[in-house]
Amino acid sequence: MPRSGRDWLIKKISFLRTENTCALTPAAASLARKTTSGALCSAVICWTITESTWRLTVTEMPYFSLNFAAKSASTDNYAYLLGLNTSTLSTKYRVFLTDPRNGNATGVSDNSTASPVIGPDNDVYFGVSANPDNGSRGFLLHFSGDLTTTKTPGAFGWDNTPAIVSNSMVSSYTGSSTYLLLSNYNDYVGQVDGQGVNKVALLDPTATETESHSSSNGLTVMREVLNIAGPTPDAANQNTTFPSAVLQWLGNAFAVNASTKTVILPSSDGNLYRWNVSTNSISQFLNLGATGGSQNVPTVI
Repeated sequence: MPRSGRDWLIKKISFLRTENTCALTPAAASLARKTTSGALCSAVICWTITESTWRLTVTEMPYFSLNFAAKSASTDNYAYLLGLNTSTLSTKYRVFLTDPRNGNATGVSDNSTASPVIGPDNDVYFGVSANPDNGSRGFLLHFSGDLTTTKTPGAFGWDNTPAIVSNSMVSSYTGSSTYLLLSNYNDYVGQVDGQGVNKVALLDPTATETESHSSSNGLTVMREVLNIAGPTPDAANQNTTFPSAVLQWLGNAFAVNASTKTVILPSSDGNLYRWNVSTNSISQFLNLGATGGSQNVPTVI
């Protein structure tokens, strides 16, 4: 059976890993007069610090401290999430990354496109692998802004950068959170307990449910508010064992259009789709002309 899990199609679906520097941007210059804590990064960057051979992925805290994922160059399962002062790059906060099921050391694969995300309430989200494997799904770890409090994780995370969705976009939502997380929710066919029902989901970071996969060992995770499975059957893997297998969504940091209450979802069937989260319906938006994994990129409005 062809592999369709963690490392499949990586050459097509992952971002380039190159050494980069962060140039001063117009946004950074305009913010300089408002803070003494540094500048705003205009993009997610990945590079290696050669002195300590740690690989770093960078994003920006809204209150002007950089948020890093730093990992050992020799193993995936040893990594910290760091909050750094943008002026001095001194460490302000840090947390060792662990599997929420068992406390085992976990981390970030070099094949992963996951980047830290900061919620409107300054909570921090970061996708990691699982240790031991849980069907190549990993988890979306969840921390307070100073990284001192570990909160309820999401049930998928290894190659995932969630998007922020206002609760006002989802007419059926009755919870208390001001925002939801739009997350990949792939369920890789034949991987441990995966059934191939690949989805995207809106998650409530303040509500909980029990994760249904047996490999999750009854883990409490963020509650699904809405989910939608891929629209195209996975012809290569759909059979009596996996009758509902569908092709994956292959997005990362999905584009959110609050004015139309829709998000843009790239699919491995070669199309971009518009998901209306108010009506929970999708329609074809744009045919990209090819199937496969090449659509695993951020979309921007």
